[in-house]
Amino acid sequence: MELRPIDSGHPITPVSRLGSTRIEPIDPSRVAAMSSEQIRALEAYNNQVLGDVEKVRGLGGLGGLGSAGPATEQKDVVEIEVVQGASRVKARMRKLGVGSYDVEVGSDKFRMTLSASLDGQAEQFARELLQEYVKIPQHMRHVLKEVRINDGPNPADKEWEKRYGIPGFSSAAAAGNGGITFFNGAKHQGRSTIAHAFVHEFGHLVGQQVEENQDTWLEWLLPRRFDSQRYPDGWEKAMKADGKAVDGGQPVVGADGKERQYSESSPAEDFAEAFQEYVKAHLQGKEALAKFQATYPYRAKILADIFSGRQKV
Repeated sequence: MELRPIDSGHPITPVSRLGSTRIEPIDPSRVAAMSSEQIRALEAYNNQVLGDVEKVRGLGGLGGLGSAGPATEQKDVVEIEVVQGASRVKARMRKLGVGSYDVEVGSDKFRMTLSASLDGQAEQFARELLQEYVKIPQHMRHVLKEVRINDGPNPADKEWEKRYGIPGFSSAAAAGNGGITFFNGAKHQGRSTIAHAFVHEFGHLVGQQVEENQDTWLEWLLPRRFDSQRYPDGWEKAMKADGKAVDGGQPVVGADGKERQYSESSPAEDFAEAFQEYVKAHLQGKEALAKFQATYPYRAKILADIFSGRQKV
């Protein structure tokens, strides 16, 4: 059975910063003699510090280091249009370097960072992300700073397998510290996981930000403040009062062999699942929203405050 994309629990490791030591221009004749480690170091420097792959256009771009052939022109800005309901939303993707892009929708912006092996799919990823991003109310969008798409698995999967009690647990995505990371090239069994997981993961970021805004100065000093599994105050009481798990449409099988809802893994997952279902109902209209409110009345009250702006995000 396909596992539910997860999780906010694994903190996102910030992109490492290289030192400010200047690297002198590289003579093209020396590139062939470089080791792969040296080439990767040069790529990292240009991507993270210079932020401009075109500085080495004469070498065919960083992706072409060590290979023969003429330079390949790259389009630095790509205009993208996505459909949201009856509206068409215009956006743009601006290339900063290999695997590094700014994605902009009006005044809203987030960084998209890809493993080098996935760079050729950048526009496709941006379109898929934007299709989900525009579903998020504008006053919440600032919580997302970066989306990372890695070509390998989540190294913390074993930890979450134990914590959530789901044998063979495999992360589709994780969220925390203003970032969402997709694993395995944002694919599962050949299908994109972005549409399936983005709003859920965004819900984790919203829950974390709301909880942070609700914290008193004393709560900032408590251990829970440093736990990435955060959610709004009163959420556990709302779960208990509603008396049922949120049905996100894709149950999982626990270590006991019994099927259960993914939202039962933790209160933070329950919030993310509820956020996802509330966004869906919000877009479908009054009837769907009324159904959500009737099914999860206490959770709906907290979410209504967040979506209306009464609760600061």
